Amino acid sequence: MNNTVLRDLGGAAPTSVSEWEDALTAALSSTPESLANAGLRARQAVQAKYSFKANATHWADAVGIEIFGAGR
Repeated sequence: MNNTVLRDLGGAAPTSVSEWEDALTAALSSTPESLANAGLRARQAVQAKYSFKANATHWADAVGIEIFGAGR
């Protein structure tokens, strides 16, 4: 699950000290523009895949309620 979220959000998933060093060095040396772009991509991924709106029908099914206007 965590690797899926990290992949969707464009995050690093370091598993060793060397990989942590590389990931932190890359993050600290990124330009403001590339950080803003990464943030925008991550926000779009969250809204599309992990927000309540994106999962409302699954949630409603799980708790046994109907959401009006959900396009069912």
